[in-house]
Formats: sequence, C-alpha cells, structure tokens
Amino acid sequence: MKGTRNTKKPEAYQREESREDPETDPFKSKYSARSILSDLKAKLASFQDEDIPSEKVKILMAALDHQIGQNYIETEELSTGEEHIERCIKTLDEHRLDKRCSSIYLHALNELGILWSKRGDSEKALGFLQDAEKLYHTYTKEEEGGSPYDIHELFYPEDNFHSDLEREKGI
Repeated sequence: MKGTRNTKKPEAYQREESREDPETDPFKSKYSARSILSDLKAKLASFQDEDIPSEKVKILMAALDHQIGQNYIETEELSTGEEHIERCIKTLDEHRLDKRCSSIYLHALNELGILWSKRGDSEKALGFLQDAEKLYHTYTKEEEGGSPYDIHELFYPEDNFHSDLEREKGI
C-alpha cells in the first residue's frame, strides 16, 4: 500500500534495524527513524492551506508528534520526548473521544505515566494512568463497539481503513 510506506519505514527502523546498530552508536536507527518522522511532519505542515481538511492535518500532526515523542524517549532524551507527547495531547484534547484520536490520546497518556514513573514521581505518573483508564472507560461506554483507529491507519487512504471488526482483531 502506497499510503503506508512512509509511516511503516520509521517503525521498521526502530524495531527491526535497531538490532543491527553498532555498540558505538546504539540509537543510529532510531535517529534515522526520527529524521523520517520529522520530514513527514514538515511535509504535512505544508498541506495545511491546501485541499486537506485542517482537522485531518491537525490529527495527523498530533500522531506524528506522538511518534516523534516516543522516539525521543527511547533515545533517552526524556524532556524533548515529553514536549512532543504533551503537544500531541494538547492538540487532540477536544477530539479525545473521536475514534480517529482516542487510541493515540490514550497511548500518549500512558507514555507520560510511564515517563513520570521512571522519573520517580509516582503520584504524577498515577494521575496520567488514571486519566488514561478514565478515557478508556468513557470511550467504550460512548462508542458501543466502535474500535478506535490504529495510529498508522490515519495515514492510509480512506478506502483502506480497517473495519471495526478488523481493528478489534488487531489486523
């Protein structure tokens, strides 16, 4: 699928190619993935005034912020990663119950919970994790079977979106 090529490449760098990173440069593939994600975000920003609805661009930009933030956290650049994750949450706050956004928002809250736990602030970590749990319960009550989009699905052409059943099965 053409629409998934650029979003899967950074993921492949982070998961598969990181095993081949030299000991002297253990994050080489993660830096390459970050570069790809940042380039995608810059290209996407150029579409904000074109034919793509601004809400869709906003959601995609937030999804990329989440992925870039995760990348920074994985490369032990916690503060910069936190900034990206918080930007994602701020951008998606009004859409957190939208099936296109709820999964990303939930993952972002969990990511901040884990981050603050690693920093030793269990109270702040617990707050993020409780917010994530509350969102999950609110979403499942309001959406009655409508599975949220996977972050990569947002970058697919609309005719390639998964059905709710496929999302529930994890396809």
